[in-house]
Amino acid sequence: MTSVSDSPADTKDRLLDAAQRLFARDGVQGARIRQINDLAGQLNPSALHYHFGSRMAVLEALAGNLPT
Repeated sequence: MTSVSDSPADTKDRLLDAAQRLFARDGVQGARIRQINDLAGQLNPSALHYHFGSRMAVLEALAGNLPT
């Protein structure tokens, strides 16, 4: 679970990690936003949209984090 002292960067990292795991397992369209938030330990169901704006923005952030 998240704590009050978590920074926005920590939250974003947890959301990205959860999204990556669920996208790999269920596909980009098959992974549910609620599942990503839950796996990241977010109690707010809008956390992913707050930090990224959309599913596509999460995918773009993940693509930007890939090693080259």
